[in-house]
Amino acid sequence: MNLRTVKILHLLIQENKTIADLAEEFGVTERTIRNDLNLINDFLRSNNYKPLTIGDHGLIRCDLDLLQVNSLMELLNFYDYKLTNKERRELISYFLLYSVKPITIKMLMGYLFVSRSTINKDLENIKKDLAAEDIQIVPYKNRGLIAKGREESIRNYLQKLLDDPSFSL
Repeated sequence: MNLRTVKILHLLIQENKTIADLAEEFGVTERTIRNDLNLINDFLRSNNYKPLTIGDHGLIRCDLDLLQVNSLMELLNFYDYKLTNKERRELISYFLLYSVKPITIKMLMGYLFVSRSTINKDLENIKKDLAAEDIQIVPYKNRGLIAKGREESIRNYLQKLLDDPSFSL
Protein backbone atom coordinates (compact mmCIF):
# COMPACT_ATOMS: atom_id res chain seq x y z
CA MET A 1 0.00 0.00 0.00
CA ASN A 2 1.10 3.55 -0.67
CA LEU A 3 -0.47 6.99 -0.53
CA ARG A 4 -2.24 6.58 -3.89
CA THR A 5 -3.72 3.15 -2.99
CA VAL A 6 -4.99 4.53 0.33
CA LYS A 7 -6.60 7.46 -1.50
CA ILE A 8 -8.13 5.07 -4.06
CA LEU A 9 -9.65 2.96 -1.32
CA HIS A 10 -11.14 6.04 0.36
CA LEU A 11 -12.59 7.22 -2.96
CA LEU A 12 -14.13 3.82 -3.68
CA ILE A 13 -16.01 3.67 -0.38
CA GLN A 14 -17.65 6.98 -1.28
CA GLU A 15 -18.72 5.96 -4.79
CA ASN A 16 -18.07 3.34 -7.42
CA LYS A 17 -15.63 4.50 -10.06
CA THR A 18 -14.17 3.01 -13.20
CA ILE A 19 -10.53 2.23 -13.77
CA ALA A 20 -10.48 4.96 -16.43
CA ASP A 21 -11.93 7.48 -13.93
CA LEU A 22 -9.22 6.71 -11.39
CA ALA A 23 -6.46 6.79 -14.02
CA GLU A 24 -7.58 10.25 -15.09
CA GLU A 25 -8.01 11.50 -11.54
CA PHE A 26 -4.51 10.40 -10.48
CA GLY A 27 -2.79 11.16 -13.77
CA VAL A 28 -1.53 7.60 -14.27
CA THR A 29 -2.22 4.80 -16.73
CA GLU A 30 -5.02 2.27 -16.38
CA ARG A 31 -2.34 -0.41 -15.97
CA THR A 32 -1.00 1.47 -12.94
CA ILE A 33 -4.50 1.61 -11.45
CA ARG A 34 -4.93 -2.13 -12.06
CA ASN A 35 -1.64 -2.74 -10.23
CA ASP A 36 -2.83 -0.52 -7.39
CA LEU A 37 -6.10 -2.45 -7.21
CA ASN A 38 -4.12 -5.69 -6.98
CA LEU A 39 -2.14 -4.24 -4.04
CA ILE A 40 -5.37 -3.14 -2.35
CA ASN A 41 -6.93 -6.57 -2.86
CA ASP A 42 -3.85 -8.33 -1.48
CA PHE A 43 -4.02 -6.11 1.59
CA LEU A 44 -7.77 -6.68 2.00
CA ARG A 45 -7.42 -10.47 1.67
CA SER A 46 -4.51 -10.58 4.11
CA ASN A 47 -6.78 -8.89 6.67
CA ASN A 48 -9.77 -11.15 5.92
CA TYR A 49 -11.85 -8.59 4.05
CA LYS A 50 -13.70 -9.08 0.79
CA PRO A 51 -11.61 -7.81 -2.16
CA LEU A 52 -12.71 -5.13 -4.59
CA THR A 53 -14.50 -6.42 -7.68
CA ILE A 54 -14.20 -5.11 -11.20
CA GLY A 55 -17.36 -5.32 -13.26
CA ASP A 56 -18.46 -4.34 -16.73
CA HIS A 57 -16.66 -1.42 -18.32
CA GLY A 58 -14.06 -1.42 -15.52
CA LEU A 59 -16.51 -0.35 -12.80
CA ILE A 60 -14.94 -1.06 -9.41
CA ARG A 61 -17.15 -2.10 -6.52
CA CYS A 62 -16.11 -1.77 -2.90
CA ASP A 63 -18.23 -3.48 -0.27
CA LEU A 64 -16.52 -1.79 2.68
CA ASP A 65 -17.79 1.13 4.70
CA LEU A 66 -15.81 4.02 6.15
CA LEU A 67 -15.54 2.42 9.59
CA GLN A 68 -14.06 -0.77 8.13
CA VAL A 69 -11.57 1.16 5.98
CA ASN A 70 -10.51 3.29 8.94
CA SER A 71 -9.95 0.20 11.08
CA LEU A 72 -7.90 -1.28 8.22
CA MET A 73 -5.79 1.88 7.98
CA GLU A 74 -4.92 1.49 11.66
CA LEU A 75 -3.41 -1.90 10.80
CA LEU A 76 -1.02 -0.34 8.31
CA ASN A 77 2.59 -0.20 9.38
CA PHE A 78 5.84 0.50 7.58
CA TYR A 79 5.89 -3.11 6.36
CA ASP A 80 2.52 -2.71 4.62
CA TYR A 81 2.73 0.97 3.67
CA LYS A 82 5.39 2.14 1.23
CA LEU A 83 6.30 5.77 1.84
CA THR A 84 6.70 8.02 -1.17
CA ASN A 85 10.05 9.79 -1.55
CA LYS A 86 8.40 13.03 -0.41
CA GLU A 87 6.84 11.41 2.67
CA ARG A 88 10.13 9.76 3.61
CA ARG A 89 12.11 13.01 3.21
CA GLU A 90 9.53 14.89 5.29
CA LEU A 91 9.77 12.32 8.08
CA ILE A 92 13.58 12.40 8.06
CA SER A 93 13.48 16.21 8.15
CA TYR A 94 11.06 16.10 11.05
CA PHE A 95 13.22 13.59 12.98
CA LEU A 96 16.35 15.71 12.45
CA LEU A 97 14.76 19.05 13.24
CA TYR A 98 12.72 17.94 16.23
CA SER A 99 15.24 15.71 17.96
CA VAL A 100 17.39 17.10 20.75
CA LYS A 101 19.81 14.18 20.35
CA PRO A 102 21.86 13.24 17.29
CA ILE A 103 20.12 10.92 14.80
CA THR A 104 22.18 8.19 13.14
CA ILE A 105 21.69 6.87 9.65
CA LYS A 106 21.24 3.45 11.21
CA MET A 107 18.36 4.79 13.32
CA LEU A 108 16.70 6.26 10.22
CA MET A 109 17.15 2.96 8.38
CA GLY A 110 15.44 1.17 11.28
CA TYR A 111 12.56 3.65 11.53
CA LEU A 112 11.82 3.72 7.81
CA PHE A 113 12.87 0.21 6.70
CA VAL A 114 15.04 1.46 3.85
CA SER A 115 18.68 1.03 2.88
CA ARG A 116 21.65 3.21 3.80
CA SER A 117 21.95 4.39 0.19
CA THR A 118 18.29 5.49 0.19
CA ILE A 119 18.83 7.46 3.42
CA ASN A 120 22.01 9.03 2.03
CA LYS A 121 20.24 10.05 -1.19
CA ASP A 122 17.36 11.52 0.82
CA LEU A 123 19.79 13.40 3.06
CA GLU A 124 21.40 15.04 0.01
CA ASN A 125 18.00 16.42 -1.03
CA ILE A 126 17.06 17.39 2.52
CA LYS A 127 20.34 19.28 2.99
CA LYS A 128 19.60 21.30 -0.17
CA ASP A 129 16.05 22.08 0.98
CA LEU A 130 17.18 23.09 4.46
CA ALA A 131 20.13 25.14 3.19
CA ALA A 132 17.59 27.43 1.49
CA GLU A 133 16.20 28.07 4.99
CA ASP A 134 19.68 28.64 6.54
CA ILE A 135 19.58 25.27 8.30
CA GLN A 136 22.41 22.75 8.03
CA ILE A 137 22.53 19.05 8.81
CA VAL A 138 25.94 18.35 10.31
CA PRO A 139 27.73 15.45 12.00
CA TYR A 140 27.86 15.73 15.79
CA LYS A 141 30.88 14.26 17.59
CA ASN A 142 30.70 11.02 15.59
CA ARG A 143 27.35 10.25 17.23
CA GLY A 144 25.01 11.10 14.39
CA LEU A 145 23.51 14.09 12.65
CA ILE A 146 21.96 17.22 14.06
CA ALA A 147 20.27 20.26 12.59
CA LYS A 148 22.06 23.58 13.07
CA GLY A 149 20.47 26.90 12.43
CA ARG A 150 18.59 29.72 14.03
CA GLU A 151 15.82 28.49 16.29
CA GLU A 152 13.34 30.63 14.37
CA SER A 153 14.36 29.04 11.04
CA ILE A 154 14.01 25.54 12.46
CA ARG A 155 10.60 26.30 13.99
CA ASN A 156 9.38 27.90 10.75
CA TYR A 157 10.47 24.88 8.71
CA LEU A 158 8.81 22.48 11.17
CA GLN A 159 5.63 24.54 10.98
CA LYS A 160 5.77 24.43 7.18
CA LEU A 161 6.05 20.62 7.36
CA LEU A 162 3.16 20.33 9.79
CA ASP A 163 0.97 22.69 7.75
CA ASP A 164 1.42 20.54 4.62
CA PRO A 165 -1.88 18.61 4.25
CA SER A 166 -0.06 15.54 2.91
CA PHE A 167 2.18 15.36 6.01
CA SER A 168 1.05 13.24 8.90
CA LEU A 169 2.88 11.50 11.70
